[in-house]
Amino acid sequence: MENFISIKGLSDQLGLSKSYIYKLSSGNILPKYCPSGKLIFFKKSEVEAWLESHRIASQAELESEIDLTNYRNGRRSL
Repeated sequence: MENFISIKGLSDQLGLSKSYIYKLSSGNILPKYCPSGKLIFFKKSEVEAWLESHRIASQAELESEIDLTNYRNGRRSL
């Protein structure tokens, strides 16, 4: 069971409220396992993948992407 974590454990680890985690799991936004129909568990690797899929680029990354796009399109940077 070391690959799985409970709602309380996930709440503690991520610093999110248990109610928010329930909301994510009941909306099928966060993948979950319900072996008894009542208890909810999360696979750590799936939670990590879910977190990584919600990455927001930094301002520097966005500016770099704009510069690269402008360069490819033959436009000068401002």
